[in-house]
Formats: sequence, structure tokens, C-alpha cells
Amino acid sequence: MRRREIKAERYHLESEKEGFVDVSSLFGSLYFCYVNICGPEGTGKSTLLSALRCYYDEGLKTGDLFTNSDVWKEGWRHWEKGQHPVIDLDFSDFAATTMEGARAYFRARISDLYLRKLDRCGGYLRDNYFCGKYLDFIEGTAGEDALTRSLQEMVWAIKWRRGREPRPLILIDELGRTLLYAQQYGYLNEMRAFLDRFLEIDHYEEDIGIVTTSYAPANVEVNYHLKYIGDEPVNKFKPLAEISRHNGIELEPCLKRNDWYWDSRYLGKSINLQGCFEEMMSGNEVPENNQAVIHLDESVQRNIQRKRRWIQEECRQAEEARKRSEEESRKEYAAPLPKDCLIPSVFAGVRNLDMPAANSQKLAELNSFLVSLYDEFGENVTQEEVYEAMQGLEKKEEHCPRTQLEGMIEELREDPEWKLNLDVDTYWERFDCERGDQYRHNDMTLIKVYLTAKDECQTGDLFCQVVRFLVQKGKERFHAKVARQRRKDQICLWVTREDFFLLEHYVKAMEDQFIPALMLIPYRGKMGISREFFTWNSHSGVQATMISEYLKSVGDRSRISLPDMLREYVRAWNGDLDEEHALSRAFKSSNAQELIVLLESIHCILGNAEITDDHILLSDSSNLWRALGDSKNWYEVGVHWARRFSGGV
Repeated sequence: MRRREIKAERYHLESEKEGFVDVSSLFGSLYFCYVNICGPEGTGKSTLLSALRCYYDEGLKTGDLFTNSDVWKEGWRHWEKGQHPVIDLDFSDFAATTMEGARAYFRARISDLYLRKLDRCGGYLRDNYFCGKYLDFIEGTAGEDALTRSLQEMVWAIKWRRGREPRPLILIDELGRTLLYAQQYGYLNEMRAFLDRFLEIDHYEEDIGIVTTSYAPANVEVNYHLKYIGDEPVNKFKPLAEISRHNGIELEPCLKRNDWYWDSRYLGKSINLQGCFEEMMSGNEVPENNQAVIHLDESVQRNIQRKRRWIQEECRQAEEARKRSEEESRKEYAAPLPKDCLIPSVFAGVRNLDMPAANSQKLAELNSFLVSLYDEFGENVTQEEVYEAMQGLEKKEEHCPRTQLEGMIEELREDPEWKLNLDVDTYWERFDCERGDQYRHNDMTLIKVYLTAKDECQTGDLFCQVVRFLVQKGKERFHAKVARQRRKDQICLWVTREDFFLLEHYVKAMEDQFIPALMLIPYRGKMGISREFFTWNSHSGVQATMISEYLKSVGDRSRISLPDMLREYVRAWNGDLDEEHALSRAFKSSNAQELIVLLESIHCILGNAEITDDHILLSDSSNLWRALGDSKNWYEVGVHWARRFSGGV
């Protein structure tokens, strides 16, 4: 039996003896604590870890240790015994003289950990995984990258694969030995880098803490400088000081931290890793360096072989299924739009786009804009850079009309028919207005309207005027927002088709106060018109993605043109471009609603069409938008169209 396992058994036997030091008072204080407890042999470090492991992972039979504790009174009921699984490792026999030897040692300890946790992971590690990395951990064949993620993998296996049970506690005894040996034998930098990755876990989401122990001479401070774990001397913990006195070790009180500056010292003197190693080895025998050998019994080996055959078969079947799916997908992407899909768009079923421009000046402006983006940002241009250029966005907060809006809301709330709400974020003041509990229209049928004030100082006043009009004259729900920062799309509204025509009449009466500022949004008078996309991505955001991916792929400044970009976009959407093409990666799986809205918008911008009352951009057919939004190709449009327009879903 290994030394630490013996100490765990002794903890069970001695815990009820009179005079035994009760370390349970430390349990609550270590909640969400990431601490490396440093001290000499005989100070109770390993006893504390044994107590933590036995209590939380197994459940002690010594009564309720929290009966009189403040932690229990405050209601930390998730600290009840046996409520948190424990991941425990013991490095007390580490004696590697090379980094390669250290890796072999870690492989052996991880192999032992995974074997011990097979039953505790609810079959996840034993029966239900497809990936062979867990078998690699058990056999000790994992590469370094996988090895450094092995602790994280165990956290996931325990936390997520056992019905989302409470997060585990991680305990590592004598972690410092790995750094002391690395310092002594010249591979400290490699060991630090390894441990940084090994201990890199999202502690706020995935565990309840990490408690490790390391060697330090009595009353001497040593800094191990672990990236995610702070060093604390045993002197800080009263129960461990009591254990030390029982074992003939006198500990000095720790220095207090100053309130007005950061003082990392706890003790009056410190020691470096080299001196710490020499003190640790003084009078101790060097352990035999045979702890890196992995011994698996025959039943485990047979199970691993069976599991690898099973994984191989599952992978073969998965590959065959993938090929079948790809073949079916190719057939679907190649299929034309069925003739009975009466979509009111000239681009329904489009495969090879030809979009001449009636307004050659507008086309020249758009081409010039694309070239200017390429010249400024190069072929590595990002979606965010394009979006900010399109919107003329300046990330500087301007005058915010919040007080004015709040006053307006209090005034409008006097009408009991309406539910009004004001919200705010970094970029926008958001206003929601709902009438009653039942609506004839959902948000997917609402028309998005853009308004830009000619004098931006009047933006707040104009926004309030428009909102008041919709509250007083509108028939249905609407949403509105006004920019808090300088940008071209200062005011955005989402209105029903019926209220759109009322709003249009109102805006015409004051149209000299607005300008059509957005280059890539079609206008009807002074009102920019779009739709909210099925994925809730914004129209401008999707356009920015198209432009940035096109500029990344074009390869030659002289070839940049809007018609070329649109042709490539349509080919990518239809699956006619190479899978690895930038536009294919971005748009092959996008939906038909985006395609129709983007192409219809550009068609109007280039002067090829007007947004008439029966234009698709003004449609309020929920069935139409959902059939398009649910579809990634023309075959799927036909399927969803039939379901929605022939008495189906």
C-alpha cells in the first residue's frame, strides 16, 4: 500500500480518538480556493487532503462535522458529506531526473487515476466513449498535448457525464516535488510549461477548488510560482499548526499583509527551490525511480482491446454514414427549386447570378468602397472592421437621450393598453412596445426600418416623435432603438406591414429631416428597409461577413467587384464552390431567407427594381419567411414550402 493511502486509512482509524486534531474547520475555508499548502514533513498536509477526500468523496461516518460551523449556518448545503466527487493525485514518490522521465511518471499517475475512476464516471469512461484518448490515458500512450489535458478531461467526465452532478474537488499531494526535481536536474522551464497546461481548468465553471501540497522547511517560505495556484505556508492554518506541535515542530505565526500595499511575504525568511530541494533530501533516501511503470492486469488489457475494436467499428460506421450524408447533401444542393414554390422574388431558385446595374454610378461607388476596404485592411480584413466601416461607427459615447426617453415612457404608460419597456446596452437605447396579450404577427414578420437624422443633434427628438406616433396611431406591437454612439443607422424600428404604411406617411411629412445614409441598405424614400434574419443575425452583419470573406479570397485587387462577389456568394450558397473556399465555409449552410433578402436588397440599390407595396421585403407572410429560414438549399425550400402551404406544419 502506498504511503498516502496508508495515511488515509490512519485518518479513518484516528479520527475518533480523543485528542485527534479536527481539520474539518478548514473545509469551508477552502471552498473555491486554489491553494498550494507548503510545509515540512509531519505538519498534517497529507492528513488534510485525506480528510477532504474521505469526507467529500466517500462520506465520513463520524457524525456531522459541520454541526457548529459558521459555514453550515450560512447554508452551504452543497458541502454536505459525499456531495462532491474528488479527483486526487499523489506525487510523493516523484523522482524523475529528466523531463522525459517526468512525462512517463505523469502517464503512470494518470493511468492509475483513470482506472480508479472507471466506476465513478457512470460508465462514461468504461462503455460510452467513442474517442480512444481515454484508452491512451489508461495504457500510458498519450502524447504530451493530450497528457496536459488529461486532468481537464477527467473533470469533464465526472462533471458532465454523470447527470451534471456537483463539480469535483481536485487534490494533489506533493505537487512541489515535480518543480524541486526539475530545478535540481535542469528542466524547470519545461516542467513549469507542462504544469501550466496541466492545471489550466475553468475553475469558476468546472470545479470547486484545487488544494495541493508541497514541501517547505519549517518557518521558511518558498515560492513555487504555480500559474493557477497560490502558495500558502502551513503556519497560516491553525489545525495544521496543532498537528505540527504534536509532532515536535514549532511553527511561527505568519506575518500579516499590509492594508495599503501588497506584501506577498508570510514568514520572515525565504528559500529558493535549490535550497528547498537540498533540505527535503537531507536525511531521506532517494526513492526508487520505478514509479513510471504501468502495470495493467489481464482483464483490463482484454477490455482495452475489446474497446479499441469497438471504437474501430464505430469509426468505420461513422465514416460510412458521413459519406452517405455527403452524397445525399450533394444531391439536395444540386436539386432545383420545385415549380410549385411561388416565391415572390426574381432570385427564387437562382444558381448562376447575372445582376447588371441600371445605376452605373451606384455600382462604381460600391466597387470603390470594396477596394478601399482592401487597401486599408488588406486580405486579412475582419468582419468587425468591415461592419464598422459600413456603419461609420465611432466607439465614442455621445449624448444619450435616456432622461428624455424615460420621461416619454412615463407619459405613455398612462395608456393601460400598452406595455412599455426601456433597456440600454453599450451601443443602443432599446424601446419595446406591446399591446395586449395576443398578437397577429410574430417578430419574424416585422419589417425593419432604418432612419438617419440629417442633423444628428436632433436624433433623440426625432426618435421620440416617431415612437409617440406609433404608440398613438399604430395597431400592433413594435420595437425601436436609438444609437448611443455616432453611426449611420441612428434609429432602427421593427413594425408590422400595416403600421409600416402609417409610419411611411408620417415620415414623408418630415422627410427633409432625414437622409438615406446607409450604402448597402435599399431605401423607399428616406426609409431604409430590411428584414430581421431567421438566425437573428443583422442584415448589415451578414453583408460585412460576405465582404470580408470575399476580400480574403479574391487574391488580386484588380479583380474586386460587387457583381463578382455576388456571383461567388450564390455559387457558395448552392454548394458549387470548393468546400474550403472562404465563402463556402461562411455561407453554404446559411438559409434561403438571407439569400433572398441580400440579393433583393442589392437589386434595388443598383436601380434594377423598386420596393413596391407587393415587394417581398414588405411581405408579412410568416409561412413564407419560415419556409425560407428553415432551408439551406432549394430542395429544402420545396420541402418546407409544401409543409407550410399545403396544410402541413
